[in-house]
Amino acid sequence: MSAEAANARTPAGRLAVVFPGQGSQSAGMGRPLLAAWPGARERLREFSAWVDHDIEALLCGDEAAADAVSVHLATVAFGLLAWEGLARAGAIDGREQPKLLAGHSLGEITALACSGMLDAEDALRLALARGRAIARCCAAFPGGMRALIGAPVDEMRAAVADWIERSGHGDRLWVANVNAPRQLVVAGLDEALAALAPAMRARGVSVAALATAGAFHTPLMNDAAREVAAFAAGLTVRLARIPLLSSMSGRVLADTPDLSAHLALQVVSPVRWLAVMRALQRAGISGLIEAGPPGNVLLQLAAACHDWPATKTPLADCFGGQPPG
Repeated sequence: MSAEAANARTPAGRLAVVFPGQGSQSAGMGRPLLAAWPGARERLREFSAWVDHDIEALLCGDEAAADAVSVHLATVAFGLLAWEGLARAGAIDGREQPKLLAGHSLGEITALACSGMLDAEDALRLALARGRAIARCCAAFPGGMRALIGAPVDEMRAAVADWIERSGHGDRLWVANVNAPRQLVVAGLDEALAALAPAMRARGVSVAALATAGAFHTPLMNDAAREVAAFAAGLTVRLARIPLLSSMSGRVLADTPDLSAHLALQVVSPVRWLAVMRALQRAGISGLIEAGPPGNVLLQLAAACHDWPATKTPLADCFGGQPPG
């Protein structure tokens, strides 16, 4: 699908762009972008200079980014590059300027930059600082995340709460993401996750490990939250050109938020992505573009909202095989 064809299916003012977070990365995920947009390589050199890391290697290497710092840089850099590619392809220009933006977890940093609230350099520097802070927490508290799939989220949340109360794991495991009508993510220490799995499977719920370096969006990240707040306090925040939904609440961020407090709270608070999707639906969004790697994880979550018949367009389809500039 070309950019023109994608736009023709979405009325003006009814388009949203979403940015995935950690766990969406894959080996060589940046290669299609560089193939579609030859000028992207020079942009990646700029990104690399800002943070003193080889961003092209992270996006185009034969292995997916794995450690927290690499994942943070790769995820945000990919989203920034994708956004610029969409603009050059005409998918988000003119009358089809998106009505709303949203980012899942780490993807919210990308969305902040694309909304105009942060510049691209500050977004990458913030990603680096956040990644380093989270890496230290991951080393101190070995843990992970598990997706629970197959039952209504309210039922699964109640089942997890009941299990935590009975098992005594209240300081070891938490709900971390509410992603879709039938997908919940929990995070915590390894032993707690291992103990929870059979109890959930006994209820007919599938349990899948996520490709993350630790127990994100839990109190185990409290030290990282403080570091993120300290770093973000020095950033320049501008008025948003495009409204941005908070991944913690599904509500539009104020034009001049206390960004350092918001970003710190986001590190330790659950991602309420289902609330974000419901907010997009209420706003009349009928076209959704995911500015992310080929897995299109957020479009899959949107497809799980069966009462929201929005057109869901992967990033690659917006280029239609034509270089965006």
